[in-house]
Amino acid sequence: MFNPMQSAFYFSLHNNDKYYIAPTGAGKTAVIEMAILRALMDSKGNNIKIIYMAPTKSLCSERTKDWDKKFKSLDISCKEFTGDTDYTTLDSIKTSDIIVTTPEKWDSMTRRWTDYKEIMKYITLFVMDEVHILNEKRGAVLEACVSRMKTMEHTVRYVAVSATVPNIQDIADWLGATAISFSEDFRPVQLERVVYGIPFYGDSMFSFESKMDWKLLDMINKHSKGRPVLIFCSTRKSAQSSCEVLLKLMNQKNIQSLGHEIVDTSKIKDKKLADYLMKGVGFHHAGLETSDRQLVEQLFIQRKIRIVSTTSTLALGVNLPAHLVIIKSTKTYQNGALVDYSDIELLQMIGRAGRPGLEDSGCAVILTTPDMEQRYKTIMCGSNSIESCLHGNLVEHMMTEICLGTVIDIETCIKWLQSTFLYIRIKKNPSRYIIEQDGSFDSQSLTPSQVLKDICKKNIKMLTENDLVTTMDTNHGTFILKPTAYGIAMDRYCIKLETMITILKTETCSSIKDVLNLVSRAKEFEAMRFTVGEKPFLNALQNNVNIRFPISCKVATIADKIFLVIQCVLGDISLHTSTMGASLALASFQILLYASRIAKCIIDCSVYDQDAIRLTYTLELYRCIQAKMWTTSSYPLRQIEKIGPKYAKMLAKAGIKTLDQLRLTEASRIEVILHRNPPFGNQVK
Repeated sequence: MFNPMQSAFYFSLHNNDKYYIAPTGAGKTAVIEMAILRALMDSKGNNIKIIYMAPTKSLCSERTKDWDKKFKSLDISCKEFTGDTDYTTLDSIKTSDIIVTTPEKWDSMTRRWTDYKEIMKYITLFVMDEVHILNEKRGAVLEACVSRMKTMEHTVRYVAVSATVPNIQDIADWLGATAISFSEDFRPVQLERVVYGIPFYGDSMFSFESKMDWKLLDMINKHSKGRPVLIFCSTRKSAQSSCEVLLKLMNQKNIQSLGHEIVDTSKIKDKKLADYLMKGVGFHHAGLETSDRQLVEQLFIQRKIRIVSTTSTLALGVNLPAHLVIIKSTKTYQNGALVDYSDIELLQMIGRAGRPGLEDSGCAVILTTPDMEQRYKTIMCGSNSIESCLHGNLVEHMMTEICLGTVIDIETCIKWLQSTFLYIRIKKNPSRYIIEQDGSFDSQSLTPSQVLKDICKKNIKMLTENDLVTTMDTNHGTFILKPTAYGIAMDRYCIKLETMITILKTETCSSIKDVLNLVSRAKEFEAMRFTVGEKPFLNALQNNVNIRFPISCKVATIADKIFLVIQCVLGDISLHTSTMGASLALASFQILLYASRIAKCIIDCSVYDQDAIRLTYTLELYRCIQAKMWTTSSYPLRQIEKIGPKYAKMLAKAGIKTLDQLRLTEASRIEVILHRNPPFGNQVK
């Protein structure tokens, strides 16, 4: 049975071609599914492709699992294409009916869309979830993707869903769609929203979070009505400290338990967690054993425990609804630094409160500082206008369009920009996007067309000055833009402009150390930070024999960190420590992904420059990064999936050191050596 919002949309869906909807409550998944079913019915059995784009990998995974089950009976295949999937091939796209992806992944795929023209013409429906991310830095990628799709020579229906935004018509105009907005009255479960600005005079947000721990019990008693509560924290440590302080407060007030039943903790591996669960309180984060996490989820769903303190990642992954959601501080820990939660992260967390079918009401509480109180009240009520962020890194997206042939001169550049949400907002709010000029001028006198032209000229100038684009004069007194070999490499590997400039200005790379140093200085790593304990840990590695290239002084910059972390991975040095946990090890996966792309770009540039020395050393480093080991490693088998360092050493002790020796070894002997059961031996051969 449809709720009122879904019923209203159903009528519009079957009487219009394009839509933009902005439901503020639950039920949007059913709306998206109606649009998919409509597209399938209209296809009349013909081969079509449906694109569903969501901002997070976890949301993509959730949708893929759900739709794979739902549409399987209709013989409709649903596949996920994100950074976590490695089967993004032409054949896999051909065999997929519903493609679930992120803006970043679709951007990288459609940069070569001219190669996929035969497939792209089958796309009939393009669904964008959480489209309000246009307001964030990542929104630029979404905007570029959609504008690129609009340049394709066939009709695509666009359906976009979003949280409440005041300028819904702007997004509708951009998509050429009908705007349908639903008020809070359409929300199946009414949600109370409260923001507390709590005075704080310290200099650390960690101290602020610690202070908030002592206010949690009062908040729970005031807003929970005795129902389930989720507490979102910035770090794993903070999630555990919330439980610890709650127990202290319960003891002070002689509260025996916040749960409804006695919990069996015999299967819990974490002793502290077991103690907390006995009191009806638990914590949940990626540092727990999988079995412990699953048990906490199960106990919470069954209402055996009432309180779960967790990190913000839970809001994007596991579906654990509650009556009350408390966001303990508005800062989160990302890439080694405390930053404000993005709007989408906040809305995802708030969305866990009062889920339909499980609660008849809900409440979301945000604890922040007084100076930020108004900002979060504005976000909570959806009164922030959505602005474009495309102008912030437009040069990289413009490079792509030049490579695709969409942009060949100033006129086509302006035409392309007129297909973007940026142009819609320039017409409404031009002063926000004006390029700084030499001398004085009246910003109010500039028309949207002039602002757009200035943006084009500025970015084309940057590309030509750095030898990424060349201009060819025509017989008509104009010029045509053509990408250089460097520009093509920059686009192919999604390299930032600053990194490309660094690569082109580096004159000599006469060793692996030089190439590694060049990779480590890339702009792609700018968002990474030092976490507590990392500098002493990295400094202590300077004397490790497996660090080939120690730095000459103490670790001071992010480039130093990247330089050493890559060597740790290649040299089989553990990045897990008792003080830092697995944070550095997890960061190393992202570091290697970036390093691999940058190395491939350097390889292409070296081939074009006919620089044999740089090419030789970059190829060697690239091979090492791909294998996650130096070429001179004593344990080459550790590069094989499912073997790794531990098994490689066990096999080496048994006299199996090379790939050929492993290939000639009986599967049963491999299993005996490694103490594994069949069919493990055949899987690694």
